[in-house]
Amino acid sequence: MNKIKKTIAIILCLVLATSGLAFAEEVAVTSAPATDYTGHWAEGTIQKWMDAGKISGYSDGSYKPDNNITRAEFVKLVNGTIDFSKKANVAYKDVTTADWFYDYVGIAQEIGYISGYSKDSFGPNDYITREQAASILARIQYLNDNVAAANKFSDKSKVSSWAAESVGAALDAGFITGYNDGTFRPSNKLTRAEALTMLDNVLVNAKNVVIYKDGAELKDKVVAGDLIIAKTVGEGNVHLTNVEVKGEIKVLGGGLNSVYFNNVKVSNIEVLKDKVRLVFADGSVIENLTTGTETVLENTDGTIAKVTVSGNGEVTLTGNFGEVTVTGSSNITLDDAVITKLVVEQKITIEGTGTIATLEANANGIKYEAEVKITKTVTGEGVTEKPAVVVETSGGGSGGGGAVDPVTVPALRVSFIENTNTYRFSYTYKDTDNDISEFLLFMIDDILSDSSNNEFINDYLGKVNSRLDEMYAGDTKVYSEEGWNKAIVYLDNTNIKEDIQGLKSALLDGTISPEDIIALIGVFNDSNTSDANAILENLTANDIDQKIMQYKGVDVKYSLKSNASSTPITNTSDIATFIIDNILYSDISVDAFLQQFGTVELTVQYGENIGKIIIDKNSIVK
Repeated sequence: MNKIKKTIAIILCLVLATSGLAFAEEVAVTSAPATDYTGHWAEGTIQKWMDAGKISGYSDGSYKPDNNITRAEFVKLVNGTIDFSKKANVAYKDVTTADWFYDYVGIAQEIGYISGYSKDSFGPNDYITREQAASILARIQYLNDNVAAANKFSDKSKVSSWAAESVGAALDAGFITGYNDGTFRPSNKLTRAEALTMLDNVLVNAKNVVIYKDGAELKDKVVAGDLIIAKTVGEGNVHLTNVEVKGEIKVLGGGLNSVYFNNVKVSNIEVLKDKVRLVFADGSVIENLTTGTETVLENTDGTIAKVTVSGNGEVTLTGNFGEVTVTGSSNITLDDAVITKLVVEQKITIEGTGTIATLEANANGIKYEAEVKITKTVTGEGVTEKPAVVVETSGGGSGGGGAVDPVTVPALRVSFIENTNTYRFSYTYKDTDNDISEFLLFMIDDILSDSSNNEFINDYLGKVNSRLDEMYAGDTKVYSEEGWNKAIVYLDNTNIKEDIQGLKSALLDGTISPEDIIALIGVFNDSNTSDANAILENLTANDIDQKIMQYKGVDVKYSLKSNASSTPITNTSDIATFIIDNILYSDISVDAFLQQFGTVELTVQYGENIGKIIIDKNSIVK
């Protein structure tokens, strides 16, 4: 029993651990009024931008609207229309840190709307041409290519092949116009007045809305065209609230820090980025959603009529869905999902827990785990094998084989979940297994010693180690000498404090390794009930509930829930008491534990990142 005290404690600790625009070279706005654009065809636009403080004139009070504008100057102007300031490392040899335009080019490069003449040359002081400018406008608005529109110009043959699609798109969007004679004159140098007019057209006429910034929120908006979550969002999060999109939503950015849809109405969502989590709530209505690799879809309070999973990386579904079609070759995971109709086109495994009203199997070799309940199965033309329940071998994780109507036996399952990654291990138990602690000891020892689980162990510990330097309790860095000295007091008056102190150098060497865990196991072998009581007393005496853990400045929140209570436990001391009393030092049987508590779920959350350990009942084919 002593081993389980240390082993589970360590695993739980690991979960907790995881847890004003002006043109270039212009001086500041002067008090002298600019007069050289009076009566100019672009006077209205120039004055509009002047009044808004977006541009300024020269020191002599002029604006010089018919002067040409350089590529660097145009980039600065474009950046001023986009809410984004992150800079890429500029690799162009003709753009140096000493240049006034260095940062502006860095921002443009990070956004992705410039590529330069080559990898070494941007030509910042070259005058920008009309077709170059039109191409930039199309890129920042994520316009669809439109060669046909460019053909309307009488000099269409003079438009460069690389620019034709963008020129047509910008024309169709109303961002650019031609001359009165029907020409576009793509190679002509752009003037300052033309540059302002083009960008003003983008701001006035744009139907698409592009979100470039991590942490952005779009609220109370009707989008006439498409809504783009740009690549620049990276692995960050975006909140959409009370938004109706007449076109479609394209997700190119966002990560496990999710994209949140609250009362969003749209006909189609296309997920074009791997490893992203979408959360739908507050009556969102989605007619169709197409996703790719390693996507998490959580529908907490919305309607999603149809989902197409086309990538080759595992997708996880939570909540209610209408029709889901899987055309890719990777497995899907149901996390308490309810699906009206699931259409599977290739040999895959349906994992997790959920309900499928109708499964349409259009391939042989389809399998599903025992906790996936299927009401009706339909096989497609040429299919000779009905979907079969996965056979899980006793003493290990999922295996192969199976039968349509297998005999199942009860099993205890432990699941390790972090955002999109899920590892599940199921072990059968008998009436003679009278000690939940000893049984969990057997499970965890087997998991750690089985080389086939190295991927799980390395992945889990790798995530823990990557976060050690960013974990703080108040002002104290947890993984440090000071952090150690404050934590060790929780072992006062125990038999194991001295031995734990002996492991200090190894445990603070920069990484937590399997060897460290093995060493801790050896120490905790000698722990007893008095040690547990002493730890609980120390937790209370040191007011553990007031010690706020933070990761990267974000509070880490813990909760533990089970079927024994409708309210989750959120106080650290109460969570520790539950674990010690009902798991670490409990002598009730496995069956009694499952009957009393059902599913036990420990959760650690920081921001939108979630890690869980779940203990529940499963079934395994005998």
